[in-house]
Amino acid sequence: FSISTGSGCSPLEVEITNNSSGGTYEWFWDDDDLTTPDSTGVPSVFTKTYTNVSGNIDTMQLTLIARNGQGCTDTMQRRVVIYPEVTADYTPVDAIGCNPYEVTFDNLSAYTNTADNSGLSWQWSFGDGLTSNSFEPTHTFLNAGDTTAQFLTTLQAISSYNCRDTITDTVE
Repeated sequence: FSISTGSGCSPLEVEITNNSSGGTYEWFWDDDDLTTPDSTGVPSVFTKTYTNVSGNIDTMQLTLIARNGQGCTDTMQRRVVIYPEVTADYTPVDAIGCNPYEVTFDNLSAYTNTADNSGLSWQWSFGDGLTSNSFEPTHTFLNAGDTTAQFLTTLQAISSYNCRDTITDTVE
């Protein structure tokens, strides 16, 4: 069998193509238990989605056991590496203030379901043409007009594996 990719960021979609012929097939999504298959009777091409919210790299062994009518088996494995998912988040959200409005952002970004943000980098865009790579920047928003101004503020959290998540909110 072949797989479309052997590594990537969670959630990782892997297209699996079974090139085997004849017999029955048992699929195991990880090799920690090869006694009970995770799936049988799947089409020859299908997609499996791997998730990783542990904060650490997960390595799985995708296993196919093919069995013919005489009970003979052949086993094949492919390694799949899933990099941890990242969640971008910050406060204040829906911030409203008077001109000039200075905001210090509290960066809550981390690997999903953890408090760990080690190895992450940041790309802030404040919706006024200015940006920052600081962890928790302070930014002054200026309204040059007579009406309420809205600035779409975006934070992108990026892991060392290039896994990304983005959050956007409005500052008025």
